[in-house]
Amino acid sequence: MNRTASFYNKGSNGFTIVELLIVIVVIAILASITIVAFSGVQKRANATKASSAVNAYAKILKMYKQEKGVYPGALGVYGYNDICLGNISDFPAVAGTYNGGDCLYNANPNSAGGGDGHYRVAAWQTFMDAIKPYASSVSNSKLSDAQYAIETWRGIRYYTWNNNKEAAMDWILVGDQRSLCGPGSGSIGSYDAFNNIESTFCHYYLP
Repeated sequence: MNRTASFYNKGSNGFTIVELLIVIVVIAILASITIVAFSGVQKRANATKASSAVNAYAKILKMYKQEKGVYPGALGVYGYNDICLGNISDFPAVAGTYNGGDCLYNANPNSAGGGDGHYRVAAWQTFMDAIKPYASSVSNSKLSDAQYAIETWRGIRYYTWNNNKEAAMDWILVGDQRSLCGPGSGSIGSYDAFNNIESTFCHYYLP
């Protein structure tokens, strides 16, 4: 009887403090692994979306140039020769940063856009109308916010030079994702650790 009573008394004590701490630590480790994995999945999904959009626009722009001899002009609303790719409705205004239609914000208040800190790119509906005959539809190309130096990007910038005979597309990915810039040899990636911010600058050249 004494041995039985001793067994049940021991079992009624439950977990010790050390055992509970071990369980809490294990749960915390598993949670952190899950968060990191989910963040990685989000970054890859965003990179894939960007790559897919750039690929689609590259095909459209090349067809346009093949027929017209030049790329469609890219004069944005701020008077600069670059724009955001996508419809204006894809880029809503955000208080304190983006104007409606902007996909790039510059933290320097003395930069472009009339000195209001809104950098030179803005979606331009005339450009979208020009490429419509070469594309049945264009996908939403809004990306996750990514900071590069003093600029914050949320889309793909398109710009031309040499009388619209040459063009390029730029975009920013969160973290060091040089391997995910794509598509093809037209893209290059560069890692930026300005103020300890990890980001990748991607570039696609259209000859």
